Amino acid sequence: MANPTNVKRQERLKVNVTAGEKDVLTKRADEAGRSLSEYLRQAGLGHRLGASAEQVMQTTSVLEQVLDMLRQIADQSGENEIDMMLVLMRLQQIERVILMLAPVDCSARFAPC
Repeated sequence: MANPTNVKRQERLKVNVTAGEKDVLTKRADEAGRSLSEYLRQAGLGHRLGASAEQVMQTTSVLEQVLDMLRQIADQSGENEIDMMLVLMRLQQIERVILMLAPVDCSARFAPC
């Protein structure tokens, strides 16, 4: 997000972080398509950081896969036990694909079926 008022930012903050934290913050800023300063400023001010164009494209691709799997489930006919096992297997596949979209710390909280 650009500086909307064209006011020169002259104040500096010193933030102490570990080398690992710096690496994570720098990586997240890069992934969001922002400078580290802009990323930290937006996060600190409570603004939504949004996703980069690459992240949107990856997410769209994954969701298209999920849609195809759901269509396969909808196309299945019959109510016998084997058909229901196939539906369960496809739902588990969908669950795994959706978990790929979640951050690692988030996906670890949910146990797959």
